[in-house]
Formats: sequence, structure tokens, C-alpha cells
Amino acid sequence: MEQKRGAGTAFMTDLSWRVRVAAAGAVASGILVDDRQVLTCAHVVRGCSRAEVFVAGQRVGARVDPYPGWNEEGDLGDVAVLRLDRRVKTQPARFAGLDALRDGGPGLGALGFPTGYEGSGQVIALKTRPGLALYQDWMRVEVENPELGGIEPGFSGAAVYEMDTMRVVGMISDQDHHGATGRMLPLSSLRRYWPELDDHIRYEWLTPKGRYELRKLLSAIRRPPRLDVFARAFPADQPQEFHSLWDAIRYIGEEHIEDAAIAHFLRLLLPLLRPLDQHRLVTWFTKWLPDEEPPPGTRVSAASVLVRVDRLRNETTLSVEALVNNESRLQQETSVREETEDAIRAAVEKLLPEVCLPVLPLNPLIEFALPESLFGLPVETWQLDPNDGTPLSTLPVVIRDVDRLSPNSFRAGFARRRWDTLRAKNAVLPVLWHCEGIGEEEYRPYISPDDVCVVAHARQPSLGQLRTALGLGMPVMLWTRGPCPPAGHEQCIRNLKGLTRQLRGLPPDALPQRVKTLRDNAARPLRKARPRYGKELTLFWDDPARSPDPPMGMEFA
Repeated sequence: MEQKRGAGTAFMTDLSWRVRVAAAGAVASGILVDDRQVLTCAHVVRGCSRAEVFVAGQRVGARVDPYPGWNEEGDLGDVAVLRLDRRVKTQPARFAGLDALRDGGPGLGALGFPTGYEGSGQVIALKTRPGLALYQDWMRVEVENPELGGIEPGFSGAAVYEMDTMRVVGMISDQDHHGATGRMLPLSSLRRYWPELDDHIRYEWLTPKGRYELRKLLSAIRRPPRLDVFARAFPADQPQEFHSLWDAIRYIGEEHIEDAAIAHFLRLLLPLLRPLDQHRLVTWFTKWLPDEEPPPGTRVSAASVLVRVDRLRNETTLSVEALVNNESRLQQETSVREETEDAIRAAVEKLLPEVCLPVLPLNPLIEFALPESLFGLPVETWQLDPNDGTPLSTLPVVIRDVDRLSPNSFRAGFARRRWDTLRAKNAVLPVLWHCEGIGEEEYRPYISPDDVCVVAHARQPSLGQLRTALGLGMPVMLWTRGPCPPAGHEQCIRNLKGLTRQLRGLPPDALPQRVKTLRDNAARPLRKARPRYGKELTLFWDDPARSPDPPMGMEFA
């Protein structure tokens, strides 16, 4: 009989997120939430700082992070997170929505590791219904066929999941009545003690990425204001007590449904925050609630420090200018006698500290607007403060085309057209230019299509290639300044593909920060050999929307 495609045993790997946990000489269960974290019960790892987790047959050490409010059986919050010592490649669990048990829970299952089944585990069929909810935390679950096996020691921390979808709806915590029944913590309880779980649950409000960023932002606020702001936002509501700002946001999203309700709450919250937290929240607000207006006076401040090298008549000038929302806040200027790396670096490092300091709390973008002949300068390796050796790479650093800042630049017009295309895509989709294999004469037709907006070079492009790309209005380019590795051009190609995998699909505005991260990673000592994609990496990122007024005399250049 012919077997249908997909009807083999490959589906078994989808269940490897049901993991075994060993701690304090006992065996229990756990849920692989992502490639580094496992959820289990706090009583499983009581008194332990370390545990062992068996994922798809592999033993992985883990650090224990229990909920701080739990001390003994019967306490609320019987939840612990195990932080794995290394990432695993096993597909993690998928979680159902909070309404999965609204109409009861027939067809549920759980995998535990009771005595005699410590190796392969034992699956039992379960059921529950809304009327079986217990005090605050738990729901009672019943074993469908207790004569075939019940909830025994070894099931603590086991995922309770829908048999048909394999989506998790809760976690077993206790047994009752000789294992015929037990208690589970539903998702609504688990997330109360581990808010990161919200990043994995399906909701109808905001987007997954928007919720994740907002949760991280709110959890980072060191001194959150009192939650009586909720009563001012929704005076007709009488909800339960909130444990955190995120708890309040979650309630608003689920009870009021519309994103406008979240925006209303955040408007009242914003004035109560410290300036830096306010700036971060308004940045989030603008990104994820673009149709909602934040309160007056809380407009997002986009800060940058523009280092500009201009050839004016018979001299070369260098200016360093602090900008907030394209408005100049402070500027210093000098002349450079020789266009050498040493001369330009010395001038930059002399002017930069004073100019950069006022906008430093806004995490400014450092932009070097240069003639294309200077695009090879390793500007991110220069120093922000020579007195203590602070490198510029502590901030995101990009280079730009100084010609495009001229009011009469043809290049600027073409750049605006391509940036419109890039913004419409809102995703970095690089085309690759290898260090050999394609003739120089083919470069222009290769990058000239209007939908090409990002070019990644294996090595620094030639002056002719730079002028071609700049003339076409190319918004973004990347290249490595170093020579080809001893392994040859094939290694160059592998490195280039590896680099672009780190960037593909990102919003264009996220590129400077991502490249900074790659540079940071390349600078760290590694325990084992890994590709250092950020080593000697140049990012050309030239957004025409970030264009201050030209300097005096530019029109005569």
C-alpha cells in the first residue's frame, strides 16, 4: 500500500518539547518554551540551584530560577524557569490561547516520568471543564482511564496539551485521589508568575512583536509609578489587583480589546515616567500605535552626531554637529590641512566629546558624511573620549555620502526614490556582490533595478563601484574592509552569506543597531572559533530624511 507523503513518523519530533527534568535525586517533567528556557514546577527544584534537563535524548545543564513567592506545597506560584546552559535545536512548545478551555477540555494529554517510565515517559489522557477551577491558581484535571495510569510523582511540571493541536493549555502541579485527579496551572496562572510566557501565547491585541517590546520596556522601568493611573484611565472598571504595569496592560488588551484603550492608558502613564523611560515608551508608541497621538511634549527625539568632511574651494573643512530631530543643538568646526586618516581622526576626536555629550542620553547615531574616496576609513574604531579610551563603537556608527547633503545634488534625488521603495518594503533584502566572479562592467546592470536597495559586498568596493552605486541612489551598502581570508574566495562567499542572514528581513531603521551588535560580538573573545561577521565591517546607511541645512559656502563648492 502506498504511503502518503507526510504520513511517516517525522511528526514524533514535534513532541520533543516535553522534556525530562532531574533535580535533587528525583525525576519530573518540563516544557521547552524556547531554545534556552524550560518551564517546570518550583517544588521539583526546591533547594536546587542547578538541574539537568533531557531534551530529545540530550542532557543539558540548567540554572534554576524559581518564582520568589513560592516556599512550600500549597503556596501560590509553584513555577520555576530553568535556563539552559546552551541553546538546543529542538522545536519548542506551541501554546494555545487563553480561551482554549472556555468550553471544557476533553481530549487533553500529558507526558510524565513516573517510576518505571523514567526513560521513555508515560502519556495519560485528561479532561477538565470550566466548573473545575480552584482558588486563584489551579484547575482540577481528571484522568480519562485511571486504570491505565494516573497522575503520579514524575508528572509535576508536565505540559497539559490538546491532543489534536498539540498546543499547551497548562502545566500539572499536584496529584489527588491516588492519581485519578490532579491540579494544573492554566496559562492564565503561569503567565502571572512568569510574564515572559506572554511572548508565546496567542492574543488578539497588538502584534506579537509589539507586545514583546512593550513588555520588555515596562519591565525595565526601575521605579514604576503607582497603578492608580488605571483608575483614572478607566473609572468604570473594578478589576482585580494588578501586580505590575504589564499586568495592567494585559488586562486592558483582553477586556477592552481595542488598541486605542492601551494608547489611552499609556498617555496617562507617560508623564509619570522618568525622561529616559518616557523617551523609550514614546518611541514604542510611535512605532506600534502610529495612528494614536502621544501627549503633547513627548514627541520622539531622534538624535545624531553628524561628522562632516567638506571640500570647499581651496580647503577641507570638518564639522561635528549634534542634532535632535534634524535641528542643530551644538556645532564645532575646524579645517583639515591634509586629507589623511591621522589628520581627520585627530580633528574628530578633538571636537567629538563636547558635541556628543548633550545628546548622549538619547543614544545618538554617529554619522560620518564623507567623500567616497574616504569611505575606507575605520571610523567606528576611533575614540569617543580619548581620555578614557571609550571607542565610538559603543554607539551605532554609519557613513554617508557628503555629496547628497548638497542642496543641488542629483544623487540625493535618486536616493530619495530608492528610500521610498525601501520604506515601502520595510525589510532589508540584500543583493550580494562577491569578491570575484562577476566583471566590473556588470556591476551597474546588477544593482540598477529600482527594487535593489541594499548591496552587500564581500570586500570594500572599488572607487568606480562606489560612484556607480552612489549615482544610482543606493540607500544601504555593507562591506568588510579586511583582505580575503587565507582559505580563499569560497570563505569570503560563506562569510558574506552568513552576514546577510543576520540582516535579512530587518526594518531598515534597525540596521545601524544590528551592525553595532555584530561589531560588539566580533570584539569579544570567543571560547571557540565562530564567524566574526562584524569584524572591520562598514555600514553605509544614508537616509535623506536625516539632512540638516548645508554649511555656509556649500553652494560655491
